[in-house]
Amino acid sequence: MSIIFKIKEDFSDKIAYAKFNVLALGAIGSFCHPFYWFWWTYIDPQPFESATIRIIGIISCISLLTTQYWSKSLMRFFPIYWFIVVTYNTSFFFITYLIRSHYSTVWTAATFSMLYILLITLPKYTLVAVSMFIGTILAIIFCYINDPNSINPGNHYIIFVYFPVFLFAFCTALVFSYGNAKGIIAQEKSKILKSLAATIAHEMRNPFMAIHLAAKNSKEEINSIMSTANNSKSLEKNLLSSITTGCNEIMSNLDISLSAIKRGSNIIDVTLNEMSGIKPDPTSFTKLSIFHVINKAVREYGYKSEKEKHRIICNINKEDDFNFKGDENLMIYVIFNLLKNALYYINTHSNLTITIDYQINHKRAVGLDKVSEYEKGNLVNSKNENISEDIESSKEDKNYNYIYITDNGPGIPSNLIPKLFNEFTTSKTDGTGLGLSFCKKTMTAFSGSISCESKEGKYTSFILKFPQNIDQQ
Repeated sequence: MSIIFKIKEDFSDKIAYAKFNVLALGAIGSFCHPFYWFWWTYIDPQPFESATIRIIGIISCISLLTTQYWSKSLMRFFPIYWFIVVTYNTSFFFITYLIRSHYSTVWTAATFSMLYILLITLPKYTLVAVSMFIGTILAIIFCYINDPNSINPGNHYIIFVYFPVFLFAFCTALVFSYGNAKGIIAQEKSKILKSLAATIAHEMRNPFMAIHLAAKNSKEEINSIMSTANNSKSLEKNLLSSITTGCNEIMSNLDISLSAIKRGSNIIDVTLNEMSGIKPDPTSFTKLSIFHVINKAVREYGYKSEKEKHRIICNINKEDDFNFKGDENLMIYVIFNLLKNALYYINTHSNLTITIDYQINHKRAVGLDKVSEYEKGNLVNSKNENISEDIESSKEDKNYNYIYITDNGPGIPSNLIPKLFNEFTTSKTDGTGLGLSFCKKTMTAFSGSISCESKEGKYTSFILKFPQNIDQQ
């Protein structure tokens, strides 16, 4: 029953066909059927050539070129119709001609080619198998009705000689069709998520602008109240001090709100640019202080509670400061992503702590208690390299500055780390798998890099690498 359900699901799945494939098969079939009928009827006459089979093929292929004019009610049945047309013009047609040509070498080779045509047009391995089965059975029945002796290979043993090759081609086609289907699903998922992100980005502009205007007006109103209070001689000194302190606190919060709204608006622009394939412009990058950017990110991150806020330990001091060339909002968004990923596990790991360190010495950055794990080669990083080797290389690389964001959460499965920065790769049940991909693109745009080292059940450390000589960027 599960196989039947799978086939039924594939029939109803719109990913089972692609618009380009529909038009391609329609155009190729509409041309090839009449061309080869003419060739094998008049130029190189063949006894097995059939005008009826060709006409049906031509009509079915031409119909594919008119799908844009079909009504919605007809389009509901298109997946099934597409399957029928593909099956007729591939497995049924080629097997029929193979039998009618008495299993000739030409049509045996053509049948192998047909498998790959079927693979491309039906990127679902179940549909490929079903199409081959149905097409072959119908071809045998058709040939038997027209000439019972035609299905008997007789002395034409070539079909048996080529059977292992045919089986290999068929199995290979199934494997590639499975991979093709996965690729199409990923592309559709990417398209949907990008469309959704663009929609959300557009829709968020209005409430952002409304909040921005309200905060700005509140700030102006508070300034007016403070000015009036300072000019009033009737207010007691303590009351005036209390009003001033309260207003200053509100002003500070409003400044943070306005800054966050501005950054959110900038992130919307970044998101829309990424959806459109527009990369960050390096000419717009400026020289920034890592101390300023990281502390600003930690201060302005949208914590759900004070509990979350106190889990962040930022060890970046002014003495550790260095400059990098980039965009402040993009860099802050990178930090936000890494903090969000770590804080995701705060409810399941009561002692979760996130540390942000700067250090060229790689061992100190992840903690001395973990050095033994490095030396044993037990850790896996996002480059899929032995970590003990990575330590040595990091010591030698004096041309870069490093930031390490480390948490003592659940860690990341070793099989996931090599593809961690690929789109749609995530270890969370509700993750999109786009955050770390964004981080990698951003760090690459800054002429740097990002990598990950983790031991499952122990910790995870993200390493941000920045070039020291920013004047050459």
